[in-house]
Amino acid sequence: MNTVDAAKDLLGYGFHLVSLRPGSKEPAGGEGWQERAVQRAADAHKLKGGNIGVLGGSPVREGCRLLVIDIDGKNGAGGPASVRQIEAVYGSLPATATVRTPNDGYHLYYAVPADTPLCGISGLLKRLDFSGIDLIGDGLYVVAPPSVLASGPYRWTRGPDEGLALAPFWLRHLLRTGGRPGPVACIPTQRSRTPGPASRLLGPDALSRLVDEVVARFRLEGPNQRNDNMHRAVGSLFRRGLSPAQVREVMLRWHEHFDGVFQTPFAEAVCNLDQSIALTLCNIERGVFSLASPDHLAVQKGFPLTAQQRAFLDRLPVLLPSSPSLPPSPPHRKGVLNGQRTKALALTNRERQFAEILLVLAAYERAKPNREGMKPDEIRATNQQMIDLLLARHGVDLNPTSENQGAGKSQLRRLKATFVTACGRPARKVELLELTRVGERGQPSVYRLTGLLQAFGS
Repeated sequence: MNTVDAAKDLLGYGFHLVSLRPGSKEPAGGEGWQERAVQRAADAHKLKGGNIGVLGGSPVREGCRLLVIDIDGKNGAGGPASVRQIEAVYGSLPATATVRTPNDGYHLYYAVPADTPLCGISGLLKRLDFSGIDLIGDGLYVVAPPSVLASGPYRWTRGPDEGLALAPFWLRHLLRTGGRPGPVACIPTQRSRTPGPASRLLGPDALSRLVDEVVARFRLEGPNQRNDNMHRAVGSLFRRGLSPAQVREVMLRWHEHFDGVFQTPFAEAVCNLDQSIALTLCNIERGVFSLASPDHLAVQKGFPLTAQQRAFLDRLPVLLPSSPSLPPSPPHRKGVLNGQRTKALALTNRERQFAEILLVLAAYERAKPNREGMKPDEIRATNQQMIDLLLARHGVDLNPTSENQGAGKSQLRRLKATFVTACGRPARKVELLELTRVGERGQPSVYRLTGLLQAFGS
């Protein structure tokens, strides 16, 4: 098949094509090749006489774009070995349209939802120690059949006429998080001793700190605790925003630490770990297991509070009874500020941090487009969301330690009691929220904004 006919076929599948020099991977015409990309079959003649490339991010079907996994087959590149590592952790890659390259590598063509970030993803898997594999998204292209290089031709081993599979969930999740371990890793905290990953990638120091934390929180005292603690630890790491590969790396270190405690052979324990990761990923995809961090990715960049909301927050540390910014108190709360009503109300540093979290959470929840069944002055929130936000924004970790499993819950109760009215009892200092409906375990509760209303101009 000549180049023009092949190009028409590829354009029919939605691929956008790039004209390449004959016998080369380089674009014809130099700079500006992206603007010259061919998108219509009527323009296929522009590709005559040279090689052709397929643009990453092409609209391959309704609601989906193109992602290509480029596996380098050259000796020493590590591509095939990395694929085996990936499949050992996540299972086999879905069968999809595939190109065999002249150096015995492969291009795997996958579809991803149109809103999946595909910019700057080329070295994402390499940064996670899967060498020899590139991801081709926006702004990049792969050479496509029937192109020919000096080393040989490109050819389809499975054509696009057999369909493009949806990229596996773990990879789509990785693309959405940008390969970052999550909000905790990306936001500078006010406490340098805060446990958890400290960089975009889990370097040796960050990995060691995270392993130490998991070992302390999910300690094994006997052989019958391994599976339960392992599942809890895996879920905790996913909620922190780690990728599946990072979860596995941390948990392998956890297993090594407690290898002498449980009786299961290490190889079998690793197999159980991989099953736990796969099950959690499946539950995430089905919506059975909820991730707190994706709901608050905006926190990574600092949720954009309005000037009015920031002014409200700035007035919180010291509130006089006569202050116009003081939230209105119901009759049963008269005199709750202090006995004489003459001294200023001072919040501790942690209370002020928690007040900011409530404000950020309310602002974010109110900004969501889908608020069916919710009143304008109501929000939904879970305790875990409050804990995650406090850790992400201020480095305050309310999760309990292995020495005191109730510490985190009791701290959260005390902080909420400072601002949140519940069960007919007044808030101890300033009423910002009112708990109106308690959610079932792990499900969000419903709060009325009450004292926070003025921060939103109402």
